[in-house]
Amino acid sequence: MAQGFEIDNIGLNKYALVALNADMHMGESIEFNSYYAIEKKYPNIFSSIVYHDNNGDCNFDGEMEELPPCYENNTEIHFLQGEDPVYFDIKTHTTGTTWDYDNKKIIDLDEYTTYQFQNGKYIEKK
Repeated sequence: MAQGFEIDNIGLNKYALVALNADMHMGESIEFNSYYAIEKKYPNIFSSIVYHDNNGDCNFDGEMEELPPCYENNTEIHFLQGEDPVYFDIKTHTTGTTWDYDNKKIIDLDEYTTYQFQNGKYIEKK
């Protein structure tokens, strides 16, 4: 699992320190990125899970029916010019599978979400 730091362009002459984080517990692996603007006004502006699986606690061979099936998904994060002239919009694309706990089944993911910078933070664009 990747851990470390990167610098990413988040707007017109705006940059963020990206903390690459990973965690594993109870059979689930999670990787997430936290974006910290390199300015005092808006320090932590965005965090997102970029990878998630349950490969350490799933019914991978079909013999442990009390466990959910295995799932795995990834999220790509892109900063794109949007309405704000300084801070770019964020567009995420999540693909793979996840477990639907309510209906007890695996579902396919192919989701796009856009976030806009408003009042010092990113909010989901509806």
